[in-house]
Amino acid sequence: MSAHPFLLFLLASFSILLLNPILGFTKTLYVNSAASLRSALAQAQAGDEIIVANGTYTGSFSIATNAGTTASPILLRAEQRHKAIIQGNGNLSDTKNQGFVVKKSHWIIDGFVLKDHWNPITISKSGTTSIEIRHNILHDFGANGIDLDSTSDHSIHHNVVAFSPSVPGSGSYAGIMIRKNSLNNVIENNIVYSITNDGHQCGDAGGCEVGAKRGYAILVHASSNNTLRGNLVMDAAKGTVRIMQTPKDAYPANYNRIEDNIAAFSEGGGFGVSDVGASYNVVLNNLVYGTYYSAWSAKGNAPGYNIFQHNTVIVTPFSRLGAMLNRNDLREPSRHTTVKDNLFYSDDPNGNSQYLWRVDNWQEAIKESDYNLFWRPGSQSTWNKGVVSGSRDIQQQPSFIDKANGDFTLAPNSPGKEKASDGKDIGASFNAYLRKTWMRNILALPTQQKTVTGKSLSFSTSSAHQYQVYVYIPDTTSFRGIETFSIEGRPIQRDYKNIIVRGWVGKAPQRWIYLGTHANDGTLDINWTQTDAANTIFIRQLPTPLEAYGWISSKGADASLSVPAN
Repeated sequence: MSAHPFLLFLLASFSILLLNPILGFTKTLYVNSAASLRSALAQAQAGDEIIVANGTYTGSFSIATNAGTTASPILLRAEQRHKAIIQGNGNLSDTKNQGFVVKKSHWIIDGFVLKDHWNPITISKSGTTSIEIRHNILHDFGANGIDLDSTSDHSIHHNVVAFSPSVPGSGSYAGIMIRKNSLNNVIENNIVYSITNDGHQCGDAGGCEVGAKRGYAILVHASSNNTLRGNLVMDAAKGTVRIMQTPKDAYPANYNRIEDNIAAFSEGGGFGVSDVGASYNVVLNNLVYGTYYSAWSAKGNAPGYNIFQHNTVIVTPFSRLGAMLNRNDLREPSRHTTVKDNLFYSDDPNGNSQYLWRVDNWQEAIKESDYNLFWRPGSQSTWNKGVVSGSRDIQQQPSFIDKANGDFTLAPNSPGKEKASDGKDIGASFNAYLRKTWMRNILALPTQQKTVTGKSLSFSTSSAHQYQVYVYIPDTTSFRGIETFSIEGRPIQRDYKNIIVRGWVGKAPQRWIYLGTHANDGTLDINWTQTDAANTIFIRQLPTPLEAYGWISSKGADASLSVPAN
């Protein structure tokens, strides 16, 4: 006997209610204007989907009415990925110029372009949890690209965050900021680059505190138990990834994990743990290539007990040193640090001014150090400073599978092969998160280098791209004044007395200084006033944000290493 149609209707309705007992029904909301988007954000309930049509949506948009649930989050997505643009007002100093401001839990934001805001995405209310930010492109913003402020348990993945110029103000900014006791967040498979990339250095006129040298790619500030995994970070002014706790902070920065990341081409340091607290953090299986200040560091940590393990540090002519454990501004050393299974490498025959590893106060700074591999041409006495070799450290030249294309996997029979404390190779190992393709991509970025005897130089460039600019200070220069470089009409000052006397530059090749990242009109024009202030200029083309997203969406040779796309 067949069931009565009305009974079937009741059963179907009851099933919907069981699946979504609060709502009874889920719905799809299509929007095609800023007004309809705001209306949908206010109406959406658990399990709903908001589809945003292709187009430009100007203004700030608040998610502050309803929350989703663990089983039924609310999905906010672009109808076509990166075709729906959330447009700010262009005033990057306007703190009210926000993109998405999220104050309710269990939302997913997927596939947008956000540009010209102060903060493109902010998650700011304590108690707001389980927000997923995925497959978005955020660029040209004034403060933090994605700002997690006193909020926890979020997933930030497969996004591009790029091109944050310096703006007036104080404090530190980041491509991805995690602050004020934000806990248990996972930041993975993002590309973050060119953050406060105006070229400010401590060698500027006035020193470290002048200008806007405060940009990090990813900053974990007074927050704990966060995981930063599988990210590519480049071209950040103050540091690529930093775990920070200062004397003024009410919350610790402990038990964070930095693993399987790549840092490259940054004026600031690589992976850092500072300043007075920041303890029990793990920096594991990362690859650092050609950062200026240091590849990784710990600074004045108490009680400390941070771990640096299985990292690969590649020092290039653009690096000042490899890694360091140093004192903070209160002259307190790092404490009880474990450093093992790391690979420190440079093949620059002129690199005698570049320490692979520098340690202040070894006895206090080190809990355990061994099973590390060091190599650099020249006398071993110049390789490190303040370092006591472990009995199982190796000082031999390693061989790599494909160094020219960024594959720093140890070749068969290389020193360090299967010689780590855990029986694995010393240094980092590529996996589903630490991608060979990303290393290959960054080493394939177009570069140009020119030598000049005058006071100006021009490069033929792509107007669609921005370029890192480096200048080489001649070894023979007697100039000790303040040089003003003009790059596309933008002035960049350098105090030559400061940078030479204080050791920001040293013997060759430690003569390169960074002049920022710059847009252009198809010709990149650089001028300066003193003939002997520069004799070589080097530029590197950076990807557009959409090109960088192509690196995320295409695994290439890493396709066999499965990483979930969503």
